[in-house]
Amino acid sequence: KPTQRDKKMFGMLVGTLRQAKKDWSQFSSSDSQKKRSEAEQRAQEREEEERKQLMKKQEVIWEARKKKEAELTKLRDKRQTLNRLYDEERGYLRQIATSEKYIRTKAE
Repeated sequence: KPTQRDKKMFGMLVGTLRQAKKDWSQFSSSDSQKKRSEAEQRAQEREEEERKQLMKKQEVIWEARKKKEAELTKLRDKRQTLNRLYDEERGYLRQIATSEKYIRTKAE
């Protein structure tokens, strides 16, 4: 049969174990909190790095697009110039074809 002394000793042992468990829980939670904050910081750093890389890619794409647009504008201008010259040449050839019907003389 358990005696009063046995009950007290058992109660003290259980109290000590509870206190140790509480201390370990606090230590573990502070350690896990530290690990969690470090993991969050690493995740934020990775996210920031990815964002910077994405910005660089977008900038490169934007520059390439601007170059292509400038090249396209040059080609359009060149085509317009060629079309204008072609129209002038056709007009000149038409004029020559029309004037071939007549005799050319030099005016004095």
